[in-house]
Amino acid sequence: MGSYYWLWDMLKPIADEIHLLDALDLSKLRPRMADTDKISATKIAQIMKSEFIPHAYVPPIEIRHLRMLARQWHRITEEAAQIKSVTRWQLYQVNARGPKAINAASMHRWLTGHGDKFKPIEAQMLWQNCERIQTVERQRDTILREVRQIIKANEHLENRLNIITSPKGISTVLGFIIMAEFGDFDRFKNADAVACWTGLTERSHISNRQKYPGQISKAGSTTLRWALSEAAFEMTKFDAGFRQQYEWLVKRTGIKGKARTAMARKLSRIIWKMVVSETPFRATTNPDTAYKRASQVRQKRKSNQLKRKEHAMGKMQCVMT
Repeated sequence: MGSYYWLWDMLKPIADEIHLLDALDLSKLRPRMADTDKISATKIAQIMKSEFIPHAYVPPIEIRHLRMLARQWHRITEEAAQIKSVTRWQLYQVNARGPKAINAASMHRWLTGHGDKFKPIEAQMLWQNCERIQTVERQRDTILREVRQIIKANEHLENRLNIITSPKGISTVLGFIIMAEFGDFDRFKNADAVACWTGLTERSHISNRQKYPGQISKAGSTTLRWALSEAAFEMTKFDAGFRQQYEWLVKRTGIKGKARTAMARKLSRIIWKMVVSETPFRATTNPDTAYKRASQVRQKRKSNQLKRKEHAMGKMQCVMT
């Protein structure tokens, strides 16, 4: 993923026109056959002649850099969680409670005051974990400085970030990650396309006119799904409507993970609508009214899905003929 960037940057100054085709959408336009260079070239030429070109999205350089920083933040956050878990386990082994919150400063203070009570090897392991946590925190600070510089230099990105972080519970860090992974919000036709693109919609298996729902597709960016899940969970602490729906889903499914995924999917739709309409988030004041409105939206969404499927089938038949 992203391996075409170097070629795109090299060709852009010297080429009049560049097309990056979406291979998945391209394969749906023609029947399956043995792929060779000659067959593929003929297939692409015929599609370009019909002026129906499934283009892939190429993010601008600022979004590319933000994506790199966002995914690095995700990686080191997972690393920090693992280090803190190991540190807590090592403290339990020596029958010590340790600091209430594990970070570099609190661990350093606690070990300075209590480190002489442990054996040398035990103290050494704890000091090494403290140094690892300190390294992760320095890396995070560096990433945040880079992000602030990029966003400050671009007024459009700064305004978009303000809209994304308008809900109480979405921090600046989660906001810039979501903004970087989405890229151009206008490339999505509707909220259903957004939810499908995030990989938070379930896979459905149909056999003998029976539909069997499966797990989520997990298509797209893992970092985006993580950020949406974290932001949705934080919003349940501040927004009455989000909290009520989350509690209802937990009661219905009995699994907090499924409820959290459903709320993340809902949040992806809300964020897309906010950015496209340039409207900040409005907190829910009456959860009951919001629930009735959500039911109406779901019914309308189902009818729109059927209309889009019929339109897409007709369009594909015209292209294949």
